[in-house]
Parts: sequence; C-alpha cells; structure tokens
Amino acid sequence: MSRWRPDTLLGGFEALQLQFPDDYDGAVVATLVRLPAGESP
Repeated sequence: MSRWRPDTLLGGFEALQLQFPDDYDGAVVATLVRLPAGESP
C-alpha cells in the first residue's frame, strides 16, 4: 500500500495513489488528495 506524499500539483496538499485490479484497458490507478488537518490552502 502507498503512503501519503506531498502532492506534485497542489502545494500543501498530500496525495495517496490507490492501485486497483487491471481492467480491459490495462492498469487502474486513482489518486486521492487531501489537505492535512489544521492547514489552509
């Protein structure tokens, strides 16, 4: 499982990459982005 890392596009945010089983088009990946508690954009 991935770990939260600094987001590459949004400063101050964190991103978690989620892996899913392949589908008929190939690899399936989603990215969940969060703003850590107590932070403001």
